[in-house]
Parts: sequence; structure tokens; C-alpha cells
Amino acid sequence: MMPKILVSIKDTHEANIIKDLKIDIVDLKEISEPPMGFVGVKKIQAIKKILPNTIMSVTMGNSRNPYTKKIIKTANEVVSSGIEYMKIGLFSENQIINHEKFLKEIDLNECKPICVILIDDAKDIHYLNRICEIGYKGVMLDTINKERSRVFDQLSEKECVSFVRESRKLGMTSGLAGSLTLGDLPKLSKINSDFIGFRGQLCEKQSNRFNLDRNAVIKLLCSTHLSPQ
Repeated sequence: MMPKILVSIKDTHEANIIKDLKIDIVDLKEISEPPMGFVGVKKIQAIKKILPNTIMSVTMGNSRNPYTKKIIKTANEVVSSGIEYMKIGLFSENQIINHEKFLKEIDLNECKPICVILIDDAKDIHYLNRICEIGYKGVMLDTINKERSRVFDQLSEKECVSFVRESRKLGMTSGLAGSLTLGDLPKLSKINSDFIGFRGQLCEKQSNRFNLDRNAVIKLLCSTHLSPQ
């Protein structure tokens, strides 16, 4: 069974491009500020009006330490906007303590916090149990440098399977991203994470990741045996 599909978009224009397509999760991300750019609360609210019945996630920015008054305030505003998933980047294992403090300050309601592990420099992901303990409901693997590093450059298929299995044992949702392509789909099906995230593969020019291509999104949906409409 193919994992759920997450498609990242950057603005209301792209929301209109995909508003009639059946995408499992639409991810809101500031593409010009990789890897975890935040689009802003006003843009989130505007996109919500275009996609009122769509499950959404939001990336919360590139700060290594999320435990700041500004990010805490912004996170509570994101939750109030009715977002289902909030993605917070973990750039370093030694920041887990600050992620714990951050999560304690957020009134999450029904919003599920997802820890995005940026694995470009990771040698061993041995702290999933700690991520679960501090309150994360899901965990995702992604890369910082999309042009130079794919998730499969960093981890083998066997290591990804182990990551998914351990996440599930802990009761967390699991996801994979990091310059995934259509050619990765057979491998991703075997790994069987809960969701897989795409952006570059879905752009007019995959090298700059900036402009979403509707036909590429439809091709992805068809390739994963989903109805595009």
C-alpha cells in the first residue's frame, strides 16, 4: 500500500492550481527559505479559505532553537488557524531539550506536532524514543540541501525501514521527504512510511523548486494509484 502523499505549496496561486485535486496533505512552506521556511499566518489563513476541507501541515521556520517568544506566539496562531500538522525542524540532537520546552508552551488542541529530522549530517538516529517522550506525534526525515543531498544518499532502504518500524512502535506517524522522485516510488512502497513528501519533482524546473506544475502533481497522483480528480 502506498503511503499518503504530501505536496508542498508556497502561496494562494499554487493553492488554486491544486484545489480540485485529491491530495492527502497539503504542506505550506516558504520555498525561497529552505529547508523549513515559514509562509506566515496571513498566507496560511488565505490558503485555508481556498482549501477549506483539505488536511494541511505548516513548516515552522529555520530557527535551530524553537524555544523563543516569537516562535511560541506564532505557533499558537498557526494552531488557531485550524492546521492539522505543525512541522518543526530538528537541526541538531542537542536541541531536543529546547523542542521539549517549546512544545510545553503550545496549546496544541487537535494540531499534531511533527518533528522533522534534517539528516544531512546525521550518522545515527538513536533518539526517536526521546522525541516521542517530549510530545511529538510524528517524525519525518528530510534534507537541508535539496540539490546536493537526497534522503537515500544519507540512509539505506534498510535504515529507512527500521526508522518507520521504530516510529510505529512508539506510536508516532512516520514520513519521508528529501528530493524524492517518481523513480523512488517502488522503494517507498516497500519502506511503507505513513506519508511521503514531494516538492522539487512537482515543479516546472526541478532545479529551482519554485513554480508548481499542475501536470506533474497529477502524474504523481496517478503513479500512486490515486484519482487526480
